[in-house]
Amino acid sequence: MKKLFTFWRHMGIKRQLYFAYIVAGVIPVMIIAVISVGRSYNTFSSYNEKLLQSYSERVSTTLFEITTQVYNVSEKITYDSDLWDVLGEAYNSSGDANVALADETVIADAMYNYNAIEGVTIYTQNPTIENSDNYVYANEGIRKQLWYQKALSRVSAFWCGMKRSDKYGNTYWNLCLVRKIPSSESNYTNVLVIKLSDDYLRTRLSENEYDYAIAVDTDMVFLSNTDEYYGADMDTLMPVDYNEENYIYHGTSTISNEKYMVYGSVSYPYKTDSKIYICALNKNIYERIMMSVRNSVAAVVLALLVPLIIIHFFSDYLSGRIIKLRGAMHNVAEGNYDVPYELGADDEISAAFSDLVDTAKQIEEKNARIYEVQLAENEMQLKMLQSQINPHFLYNTLETIRMKALTNGDREAADAIKSLGKILRFSLENSNKNEVRLSESMKIIENYLSIMKLRFGERLTYEINIDKEITPENTMLKPLMIQPVVENAILHGIAESENGGKVTIHITTEIVENETKLIIIVSDDGEGMSESTLTYLIERMKGGTESGRHIGLANIYRRIKLGYGEQYDVLITSELGVGTSVTLIIPYITVE
Repeated sequence: MKKLFTFWRHMGIKRQLYFAYIVAGVIPVMIIAVISVGRSYNTFSSYNEKLLQSYSERVSTTLFEITTQVYNVSEKITYDSDLWDVLGEAYNSSGDANVALADETVIADAMYNYNAIEGVTIYTQNPTIENSDNYVYANEGIRKQLWYQKALSRVSAFWCGMKRSDKYGNTYWNLCLVRKIPSSESNYTNVLVIKLSDDYLRTRLSENEYDYAIAVDTDMVFLSNTDEYYGADMDTLMPVDYNEENYIYHGTSTISNEKYMVYGSVSYPYKTDSKIYICALNKNIYERIMMSVRNSVAAVVLALLVPLIIIHFFSDYLSGRIIKLRGAMHNVAEGNYDVPYELGADDEISAAFSDLVDTAKQIEEKNARIYEVQLAENEMQLKMLQSQINPHFLYNTLETIRMKALTNGDREAADAIKSLGKILRFSLENSNKNEVRLSESMKIIENYLSIMKLRFGERLTYEINIDKEITPENTMLKPLMIQPVVENAILHGIAESENGGKVTIHITTEIVENETKLIIIVSDDGEGMSESTLTYLIERMKGGTESGRHIGLANIYRRIKLGYGEQYDVLITSELGVGTSVTLIIPYITVE
């Protein structure tokens, strides 16, 4: 292989094209042929599987619609009080029974209004009622039927496929809803059976492209568009797991020596615990897949011939131009950006050559810009260094004033200046930090509150509560998140109240969607805000506009959204004359 590669490298461009076509064209195309056929098979199979699944879902939806309507009809019949009276009466003669039953119209109305219903029959143990179209005496033979015994043993309705034969010996199947008719005042047991029309279901479910077979629970197939499936076990059409609650099967089955694509599913009728198994089948798909495979093979052959023709006609032309382009690229790689502006033609290679010229110019321009950026960065660093002089000077001046106040015996003023100096130093030292400790933030807040206490005196009280499970020294948050909220509480809550008030800071945690969040609540019992003012404040905060009365809220809101994510927030509640509460919701971040 190494010798072959060495031999290929020493060829000219034209010969390399032919050699590349043989080695890197013919062999890969043969591989592509196999891959293409496989993909065609999989793509076509997947597409038709989705169509078959869609049809199965349509059958399931239609059955649910029909069975729901029939169940609602059964509700009207089952709980008709007049029908209870008729079925519970002991008649003196069959004529009296027929007259009473003729006056009861609930069954006739149901059959008239619903095309899906083929027949409604009530099996009664009342011996004074003779058999008719809708009423049948439940003799011993009927009482031994499994569906009848099942109806007596349960309160809810259920579905089953019932087998029947005509006078010619032909066997038919019907989907039936069976339920016991409750009647506390009757001494007779009655069972309602609503039989669905097989022709109606066929009309609603038929699709020329697909076959279907439907069964209830573990019963045999009661409905299909193909006669040979009637009475068959569903296991003979597809593997069924009757214990699987959401059963789905998609694959193939061999039925009568023919290969079928099969999609099976289970449907749950309305307000019953019965399961309707639906098997959708397509036996024409694999012939179409073979046609698709043949088309793929033809496409591969065409893909093999076209490159050969192109190489034959254009190898001389392309090889010469590629060599020139490569020479120009080599010059650029060596740092020689003086490239000719033309290649002598107007095609893709010429466009690539023009791009090479533009690239050379851009490299030269970027080199110049990099130098300018380096100068600008040096100048910026110098300005940042100079900008720190004023805060340092102010801090040192405050310290001088504090010492002077101590010398003069004014301890209160000295403490206030000391607290202000700590706030200034905290701002200076943490302005470039992304996270600070909660303990540091609380010290600054206490310093600020001590200064405000000096200003407002007895009119201002405050309380700080931090839950025991929170360790302030290990809890991290962004700097200056709480202090602006406390400042707003004092300046716009307590200061505007004639009697002053109290500021409360409560820090706790809360688990939301398996994530622990840090909850910081700053509340005051000051003047509060009206509903319109509160709405205006929230809109300006979320819109990124600072409010003249509540500084910093928009900034804190943006910092939380950008720094932590959209799931974190700032919540504000207020009531005029009662007070205001601001809640910061941020992630609970801890470090050792």
